[in-house]
Amino acid sequence: MLYSLLAVFQTTTLEGWSDVQVMVEKSYSMACTIYFTLIVFGGAFFMLNLTLAVINSKFSEAHSAQLSSDTPGGVPDTTDELHDNELDNALHQ
Repeated sequence: MLYSLLAVFQTTTLEGWSDVQVMVEKSYSMACTIYFTLIVFGGAFFMLNLTLAVINSKFSEAHSAQLSSDTPGGVPDTTDELHDNELDNALHQ
């Protein structure tokens, strides 16, 4: 059972999945190509988008925290005020 989970993980991460596909095709039939296509496109792209969404979320949180700690009154109300604060911070460094 652990080998099957390893094969699915290997296919999802796109590391050597084609070797696994060839071995399965030789053992069973060419119909497994549909399975591997679904796993590669569904699993890999889903995992990639999920990873990028988490990274984007963490960067947004860090950016908001940085903005609130840089400005004395909290987060600026307008984008002009935001750009003015960034310019002031850049000039004073």
